[in-house]
Amino acid sequence: MSSKIKFFDINISNCIKGIAAIFIMFGHYFDGYPWYITMFFAGNLWVGVFFFFSGYGLKYSLINKENYLDGFLVKKFKQIYLPFFFAETVHTVSSAVISKTFNVYDILLSCLGFRLSNGSLWYVVELLAIYLIFYICKKYLKNQKFDWIWIPLYIAFLVFAVLKDIGTWWYISTFTFLIGYYYNSLNNILHRFETDRLIKSLTILLFAAVYSLTKYFSYTQTGIGPIPYTYIVTFLNLISAPVFVLFCITLCSFASENIRISNIFEALGSISYEIYLWHMCVFMMVKLLDINLSLQIIISFILTIFISSLLNLEKIIIIFKAKKSIKSQKT
Repeated sequence: MSSKIKFFDINISNCIKGIAAIFIMFGHYFDGYPWYITMFFAGNLWVGVFFFFSGYGLKYSLINKENYLDGFLVKKFKQIYLPFFFAETVHTVSSAVISKTFNVYDILLSCLGFRLSNGSLWYVVELLAIYLIFYICKKYLKNQKFDWIWIPLYIAFLVFAVLKDIGTWWYISTFTFLIGYYYNSLNNILHRFETDRLIKSLTILLFAAVYSLTKYFSYTQTGIGPIPYTYIVTFLNLISAPVFVLFCITLCSFASENIRISNIFEALGSISYEIYLWHMCVFMMVKLLDINLSLQIIISFILTIFISSLLNLEKIIIIFKAKKSIKSQKT
C-alpha cells in the first residue's frame, strides 16, 4: 500500500499533525472570541485529519507489518490509554479541587474515561472504541469481507447519535477515518487530488464554498424553510471534514520535492498527542490567574508546549540530534 502522495510523506504528515494539534488547541482557547477570529481555528476539521491518519495508519500497519495484531491491545493501552488516563485524572482531580465538589464515584468514572471531566478528550475515547472493534473483527472474524463492517457500523453510530441527540462533535469528523482506512481501495481516486490540475482547483473552491456556507448558517442561524439551521450546519460539517482532508492533500501537492521540514514543526508533530491531551487542563489552571484572556492564552500555549515536550523529551532530543547529524554530513 505504497503511496507517492506527499500528504503521506513521514516528515510532512508529522508536520501536519503538529499543526493540527496547535489549531485544535487555539480553537478551544479562542472559543469566546468573535466569529472572524474563531473561523480560522476549526478544530473539527483538524480532528478529521487525525482520524484520517488513524484510519490510514491502521490499515497500512495491518498490511505491511508482520503479526501486527500480536499484542495490539497492550500497545494501544500503553501508547494511547495510559497518557489519556494520566491527563484526564489530573484534570478531574484539579477540577474537583477548584470547584470543591468531591464525589468519589464521579471522579473515578471521569478518570477512567467513562464520564469525561475534560470533554475535549472525546476523540481519544472514540478512537479507543474504534481500535477495540478493529481488533475483535480482525482477531475473531478473520474473513476479509468483514473489512467493510466499518460502513454499517458508522451508519448505525450516526443514526444512534442523531436519535439520542448527543453532541455533534462525536460524529461530524469520524467519516475521515473510513477514507483513511480504505485508502488502498481509493488510491487511484485520491491520487488525482494531487495530480489533476482541474480537480485540485475544484477541491480548493469546494472547500472554500462548503466552509463559508457552514460559517454563514452557523453565525446567522438562518434556516431553510422548515429545516432548522442546526440541521444544516451539522450536515455541512459532515461534508467539511472529508473535503478538508482532500483540501490538505491538494495543498501538499504544491510542496517542493526537496522540502525540508523545520526542527520545530517536526518536534511539534512528535508531541501532537500530548498537546491535545494537556492543553485544556493547562488552560483551566491558568484561568485561575487574575489576568486578561489574551495573556491567559499565551501562557497556556507556552506551558502546554513545555509540558508536552517534557513528556516526550527523548523524542525531541532524537529529532534534533538526527537533524544536526544530517546537517553536519552535508557540510
